[in-house]
Amino acid sequence: MKEVKKLESAFKEHLGWQAQRVSFLVQFLIAVILARTVNLAELAEVFAGKANTESKYKRLKRFFSSFAIDFKIIAELIIHLLPAKDSWVLTLDRTNWKFGKKNINPLVLGIAYKGIAFPIFWITFSKKGNSNTQERIGLIERFVTTFGIERIKCITADREFIGQEWFGCLLYLEIMPRIRIKENTLVTNSRGQLVPARDLFRGLKPGEVRILEGERLVFGFELFVIGTVLPTGEYLIIVTGKEPETAMTDYAERWEIETLFGCLKSRGFRFESTYYRR
Repeated sequence: MKEVKKLESAFKEHLGWQAQRVSFLVQFLIAVILARTVNLAELAEVFAGKANTESKYKRLKRFFSSFAIDFKIIAELIIHLLPAKDSWVLTLDRTNWKFGKKNINPLVLGIAYKGIAFPIFWITFSKKGNSNTQERIGLIERFVTTFGIERIKCITADREFIGQEWFGCLLYLEIMPRIRIKENTLVTNSRGQLVPARDLFRGLKPGEVRILEGERLVFGFELFVIGTVLPTGEYLIIVTGKEPETAMTDYAERWEIETLFGCLKSRGFRFESTYYRR
C-alpha cells in the first residue's frame, strides 16, 4: 500500500491529472502486472474494487476510449522515474504482429537500462516492412526537442537502420551512432579502395574484435569501423563517429529492446491479444 501511494504521488506530480484518474492508472498497472496481459477482459478479472467484473470491464473500456493520453508527458514521467543519468544509450528498432489481416508495426525509440529498453517515443504503422528515413528522424527530433541533445550518449540500431541520409542526420545533430552495417557494405580499405566490409575482418576467430586503423569512408562519411565474428560465423560490423574502443560494448545494449518486445508480446504482457470484447 505504501508503494502504491508513492507511485500515485509521482504520477500526480508529473501527469497533472485528477486524483481519480491517477488512482485508476496505478490500479491498471497493478492489474497488468498481476494478469500479465493488456487484454481488458482479462484485466477486469483482477482489477481492484468491489464492482463486478462486467462493470470493471466497462470502466476500463470507457477510460481508454474517452480519455486522450499525452504520450510526451508519459515519456517525461518515464525519464523522471529512471535513476538520474547525464545521458542515455538510445536503441531503435521495430517489431510486428498481426490483428486478423491487419499489420501492427511499431517503430520504437527506447532507453537501454539494466537489461531492458524503456519505450520513450514510437510510431505505429499499418504497413509491413521497414521504416523510412524521415520516420526515424522524426522520432529522434521528438526526443531532442523534449529532453535535449545532451541527454543522448549514443544511438544503437541494427542493419535495417542504415543509409546516407540517416547517417548524415545523426552526424549533423552530433548524435554518435553505434550502428551495425551489412557485411557487404562498401568500406574503404587502408589503400582507400572500396571493398565489402567483411573483407576487412577476414581471419578473425569468433569473439575476437578488430578496430580498423583510422576512419574509413562509409556511406560517404568518415567513420570508425569495428568488427567481430559471431559463434555462427556471421560478421558483426559496427560503425561509429568516435570512441571506437567502447563501440562494441555500447552496441550490445541494443539487444535490450529485443527484451522489451519479448515482454510486450507473447513472453510478457501479450500485446497481440489486445482488443475490446464485443
